[in-house]
Amino acid sequence: MTPADLAEWTVRAKVLADTPDVASALLESARALREAINAAVVALGESDAGSTSALATIDRWLPAALVPDRLGADDDGLPVLTAGRPTDAGRHALGLIARDAAQMLGTDQRDRVRVCASETCSARFYDRSRAGRRRWCSMPGCGNVEKARRRPPCGGRRRRRMTPRAQPSRFYFGAMSPSRRLSYALLGGLAVRDYRADLDLTPGGGGHGTQLRWHTTFTAKVPGSGWLYLRALTKATQ
Repeated sequence: MTPADLAEWTVRAKVLADTPDVASALLESARALREAINAAVVALGESDAGSTSALATIDRWLPAALVPDRLGADDDGLPVLTAGRPTDAGRHALGLIARDAAQMLGTDQRDRVRVCASETCSARFYDRSRAGRRRWCSMPGCGNVEKARRRPPCGGRRRRRMTPRAQPSRFYFGAMSPSRRLSYALLGGLAVRDYRADLDLTPGGGGHGTQLRWHTTFTAKVPGSGWLYLRALTKATQ
């Protein structure tokens, strides 16, 4: 990250309305503040009191979040109280970030600070769920990946049958082009939706044999299980 990247990020993250001037020294301070917030969050999750220095770093930036109001006069000479402007917008941005972190860590909000439970992710997030039991930074991402990882792979231990009897797969054969293409759709039997497959036949060179190309599209009913069906279907067509 460069100073320009940090300046752009403060606007993209809606910390500031306008892009500030950021020097290299401020970039280093931003990195130190980031590491302090991270250390405090990790220590909070581990019930570790060893984050004193991290909290001190955050605390040193709190005054930069404050901008005093200004008392001036309007065109008619009447006194007017207006919001002040920071003398250093870059330092003010770090102050605002430190204040948000202090409010999160120093109040009851700390009970909802989380570290993603995925083995391949360590994102920090604030749990806004109603029950307060969220484990992953993103359910469509890390949550589904972890659930799929815990399922036994094809050929592994047999899973408990969830229905009294196996349901046969039923197909509908649609467009047929003799010697060229066979198209079909799944009517039932698998936990997928909108299943469609095409089998293209291409004569081999010199009149020897026929090349087959099978391709399919579908949506898994159980999130994260699509790769299991795709692997099984691919194996069955080989």
